[in-house]
Amino acid sequence: MNPLKNKVALISVKDKKLRIKYWKEVNKKAIEKYNEKIEKYGLILQDSRMF
Repeated sequence: MNPLKNKVALISVKDKKLRIKYWKEVNKKAIEKYNEKIEKYGLILQDSRMF
């Protein structure tokens, strides 16, 4: 098993079952994590659909 997959719960077209299953848990952490990276590039993450 890949522990990163469970923590990040990446949304995949092939794995539609994961799409909603982990999203609520991951959403806040993922947005915070990606915002930190995106701020370095001067971009703003406005919509979770960008994931």
